[in-house]
Amino acid sequence: DRPRGNFIMASVLVARILGVVLFVAFAMAGLVKLTPWIDQYAGHTQEEMTQNFKKFAKVSPFAKAGFHVDQVMYRNLVGALELSSAILMLLGGSGIISKLGNMMLIFLMIGAVYTHVAIGDPWEQIVPASVLGSLLAIRLVLLITQSADMKDKKDK
Repeated sequence: DRPRGNFIMASVLVARILGVVLFVAFAMAGLVKLTPWIDQYAGHTQEEMTQNFKKFAKVSPFAKAGFHVDQVMYRNLVGALELSSAILMLLGGSGIISKLGNMMLIFLMIGAVYTHVAIGDPWEQIVPASVLGSLLAIRLVLLITQSADMKDKKDK
Protein backbone atom coordinates (compact mmCIF):
# COMPACT_ATOMS: atom_id res chain seq x y z
CA ASP A 1 0.00 0.00 0.00
CA ARG A 2 3.08 2.20 -0.23
CA PRO A 3 2.26 3.74 -3.66
CA ARG A 4 -1.22 4.71 -2.42
CA GLY A 5 0.34 6.34 0.65
CA ASN A 6 2.72 8.31 -1.56
CA PHE A 7 -0.20 9.48 -3.71
CA ILE A 8 -2.12 10.62 -0.64
CA MET A 9 0.90 12.52 0.69
CA ALA A 10 1.46 14.16 -2.70
CA SER A 11 -2.20 15.13 -3.00
CA VAL A 12 -2.12 16.66 0.50
CA LEU A 13 0.94 18.71 -0.46
CA VAL A 14 -0.58 19.86 -3.77
CA ALA A 15 -3.87 20.79 -2.05
CA ARG A 16 -2.01 22.81 0.59
CA ILE A 17 0.13 24.64 -1.97
CA LEU A 18 -2.94 25.39 -4.09
CA GLY A 19 -4.74 26.55 -0.96
CA VAL A 20 -2.04 29.07 -0.11
CA VAL A 21 -1.67 30.32 -3.70
CA LEU A 22 -5.43 30.65 -4.16
CA PHE A 23 -5.79 32.31 -0.75
CA VAL A 24 -3.27 34.99 -1.76
CA ALA A 25 -4.96 35.51 -5.15
CA PHE A 26 -8.49 35.84 -3.75
CA ALA A 27 -7.51 37.75 -0.61
CA MET A 28 -5.78 40.34 -2.78
CA ALA A 29 -8.66 40.44 -5.28
CA GLY A 30 -11.13 40.94 -2.44
CA LEU A 31 -9.02 43.58 -0.72
CA VAL A 32 -8.61 45.55 -3.95
CA LYS A 33 -12.38 45.64 -4.37
CA LEU A 34 -12.97 46.63 -0.74
CA THR A 35 -10.18 49.11 -0.01
CA PRO A 36 -9.56 52.21 -2.14
CA TRP A 37 -6.04 52.79 -0.77
CA ILE A 38 -4.77 49.62 -2.46
CA ASP A 39 -5.39 51.28 -5.85
CA GLN A 40 -1.82 52.47 -6.12
CA TYR A 41 -0.61 48.84 -6.00
CA ALA A 42 -3.37 47.27 -8.07
CA GLY A 43 -2.68 49.07 -11.33
CA HIS A 44 -6.20 50.40 -11.75
CA THR A 45 -8.45 52.79 -9.94
CA GLN A 46 -11.63 52.32 -7.92
CA GLU A 47 -13.38 54.46 -10.54
CA GLU A 48 -12.31 52.07 -13.30
CA MET A 49 -13.38 49.10 -11.24
CA THR A 50 -16.70 50.75 -10.43
CA GLN A 51 -17.31 51.35 -14.15
CA ASN A 52 -16.57 47.66 -14.82
CA PHE A 53 -19.00 46.64 -12.09
CA LYS A 54 -21.59 48.95 -13.62
CA LYS A 55 -21.41 46.73 -16.74
CA PHE A 56 -21.28 43.56 -14.62
CA ALA A 57 -24.33 44.62 -12.61
CA LYS A 58 -26.45 44.78 -15.77
CA VAL A 59 -26.04 41.03 -16.36
CA SER A 60 -25.92 39.90 -12.74
CA PRO A 61 -28.39 37.32 -11.42
CA PHE A 62 -29.90 40.12 -9.30
CA ALA A 63 -30.58 42.25 -12.38
CA LYS A 64 -32.01 39.23 -14.20
CA ALA A 65 -34.41 38.80 -11.25
CA GLY A 66 -35.54 42.41 -11.67
CA PHE A 67 -33.61 44.06 -8.84
CA HIS A 68 -31.66 47.30 -9.24
CA VAL A 69 -28.00 46.63 -8.51
CA ASP A 70 -25.75 49.44 -7.32
CA GLN A 71 -22.31 48.89 -8.84
CA VAL A 72 -20.39 49.93 -5.71
CA MET A 73 -22.45 47.63 -3.51
CA TYR A 74 -22.04 44.81 -6.06
CA ARG A 75 -18.25 45.34 -6.15
CA ASN A 76 -18.13 45.32 -2.34
CA LEU A 77 -20.27 42.17 -2.17
CA VAL A 78 -18.01 40.33 -4.61
CA GLY A 79 -14.90 41.55 -2.76
CA ALA A 80 -16.31 40.50 0.63
CA LEU A 81 -17.25 37.06 -0.74
CA GLU A 82 -13.78 36.62 -2.26
CA LEU A 83 -12.02 37.63 0.94
CA SER A 84 -14.23 35.68 3.35
CA SER A 85 -14.23 32.56 1.17
CA ALA A 86 -10.43 32.70 0.87
CA ILE A 87 -10.13 32.94 4.65
CA LEU A 88 -12.49 29.97 5.11
CA MET A 89 -10.53 28.01 2.54
CA LEU A 90 -7.21 28.66 4.24
CA LEU A 91 -8.26 28.31 7.88
CA GLY A 92 -10.45 25.27 7.30
CA GLY A 93 -7.50 22.95 6.63
CA SER A 94 -8.91 20.06 4.66
CA GLY A 95 -12.27 19.97 6.47
CA ILE A 96 -15.77 21.01 5.58
CA ILE A 97 -15.09 24.72 6.26
CA SER A 98 -12.28 24.74 3.69
CA LYS A 99 -14.44 22.87 1.18
CA LEU A 100 -17.26 25.38 1.74
CA GLY A 101 -14.93 28.34 1.07
CA ASN A 102 -13.57 26.52 -1.97
CA MET A 103 -17.07 25.87 -3.36
CA MET A 104 -18.13 29.48 -2.78
CA LEU A 105 -15.15 30.64 -4.82
CA ILE A 106 -15.92 28.13 -7.58
CA PHE A 107 -19.44 29.58 -7.83
CA LEU A 108 -17.98 33.10 -7.92
CA MET A 109 -15.65 32.09 -10.77
CA ILE A 110 -18.52 30.52 -12.70
CA GLY A 111 -20.37 33.81 -12.23
CA ALA A 112 -17.30 35.77 -13.33
CA VAL A 113 -16.92 33.72 -16.52
CA TYR A 114 -20.63 34.09 -17.26
CA THR A 115 -20.47 37.85 -16.65
CA HIS A 116 -17.46 38.40 -18.92
CA VAL A 117 -19.06 36.33 -21.68
CA ALA A 118 -22.45 38.06 -21.26
CA ILE A 119 -20.99 41.57 -21.64
CA GLY A 120 -18.83 40.50 -24.59
CA ASP A 121 -15.40 40.83 -23.00
CA PRO A 122 -12.45 39.45 -24.98
CA TRP A 123 -11.07 36.04 -24.02
CA GLU A 124 -8.13 37.67 -22.21
CA GLN A 125 -10.64 38.87 -19.61
CA ILE A 126 -12.27 35.43 -19.32
CA VAL A 127 -9.12 33.31 -18.92
CA PRO A 128 -8.14 34.37 -15.35
CA ALA A 129 -11.52 33.39 -13.88
CA SER A 130 -11.47 30.15 -15.89
CA VAL A 131 -7.99 29.22 -14.69
CA LEU A 132 -8.72 30.13 -11.06
CA GLY A 133 -11.99 28.19 -11.20
CA SER A 134 -10.17 25.16 -12.61
CA LEU A 135 -7.52 25.32 -9.89
CA LEU A 136 -10.26 25.59 -7.25
CA ALA A 137 -12.01 22.54 -8.75
CA ILE A 138 -8.76 20.54 -8.70
CA ARG A 139 -8.18 21.49 -5.07
CA LEU A 140 -11.73 20.53 -4.13
CA VAL A 141 -11.38 17.12 -5.80
CA LEU A 142 -8.10 16.56 -3.93
CA LEU A 143 -9.74 17.51 -0.61
CA ILE A 144 -12.70 15.21 -1.22
CA THR A 145 -10.39 12.36 -2.23
CA GLN A 146 -8.29 12.88 0.89
CA SER A 147 -11.39 12.85 3.09
CA ALA A 148 -12.55 9.60 1.51
CA ASP A 149 -9.07 8.05 1.97
CA MET A 150 -8.95 9.13 5.62
CA LYS A 151 -12.41 7.65 6.19
CA ASP A 152 -11.36 4.38 4.55
CA LYS A 153 -8.24 4.32 6.70
CA LYS A 154 -10.33 4.80 9.88
CA ASP A 155 -12.75 2.05 8.88
CA LYS A 156 -9.93 -0.51 8.49
